[in-house]
Amino acid sequence: MTETLPKAAGRARLIVLVLGVVYLALAVIGLAVLGWGSIRESENARLLGVFGLSRLLIVAHGALGVIAVLAALRRGASAFAAVATIVFVAMTAFGVVANVVGDVGDPLHMTWWNVGLYALSAVTCVYVYALRMRAEG
Repeated sequence: MTETLPKAAGRARLIVLVLGVVYLALAVIGLAVLGWGSIRESENARLLGVFGLSRLLIVAHGALGVIAVLAALRRGASAFAAVATIVFVAMTAFGVVANVVGDVGDPLHMTWWNVGLYALSAVTCVYVYALRMRAEG
């Protein structure tokens, strides 16, 4: 049994809204941990004890969170999911390489927890996009 388009869209919007709030929360907590400063400053801090943290990563989390919330509120959840899947896969790939090679030259200070979060976010975005495809088809 296929879902109707409005029901699928509502579920997609809710999922993207939750994803956006999670990334906004990570940005705000990260900012509280590191504080303001130069993006180029390199501190090996941890967010919630496990996630790698840098000011550049705070900016990325904040931007993703704001865009996700706006997409959910403006009925653009499926479009966000399509683009965000690519972004999260790229962040996952960068994190894998950075963790395998080591922290040398990694401006984001990603840990395997970051990689897992981005991989899970990518899968979530694929699911959101699939909701729309299933409802349309």
